Amino acid sequence: MSTQILVAYASEFGSTVEIAETIGQALRDRGAQVDVRAIVDVATLAPYSAAIIGSAIYNGAWLPEAVHFVEVHAAALSRMPTAYFVVCATMREDTPEHRQGARSFLDPVLAQIPQIRPIDIGLFAGKIDPPKLPWPVRLRMRFTTNLRQGDYRRWDDVRNWAASIAPQLQIAATPPIEYE
Repeated sequence: MSTQILVAYASEFGSTVEIAETIGQALRDRGAQVDVRAIVDVATLAPYSAAIIGSAIYNGAWLPEAVHFVEVHAAALSRMPTAYFVVCATMREDTPEHRQGARSFLDPVLAQIPQIRPIDIGLFAGKIDPPKLPWPVRLRMRFTTNLRQGDYRRWDDVRNWAASIAPQLQIAATPPIEYE
């Protein structure tokens, strides 16, 4: 795989960073050249022939910087293989209902920027570490949700998802052979 792939992420409390890094490493293990970068640090998509864009879910939505990134780079992303991923507490139990709920967080982005048709959407659980959360979030969590501290990430699921989309990234990003 000779494709230059960008794995760009938006993370509120750090859990998504580690998922993005794991995706990047899984693709590197398959021979890809991969940059894993925070969305706010990516100015251009010019060096890339494929992209994976992910965000934590906060207040029921992808983080604003992730949505803004996709809006700004919509033209480039629509011309390359692009996958999305979502990191949210909903996925701490992987059930069809939870998958549907987690996927629905991305519906506004898909509707707002329809020219990007993701090759796949990864849905992953995150890590809940209350001491790292701002006190208003901890307070809201304590009284309005049943979320409890824990690392709910399933690393094999993350690596398997990356491996499952690797061929699509390679095939779609490989220029066609020109015959004379």
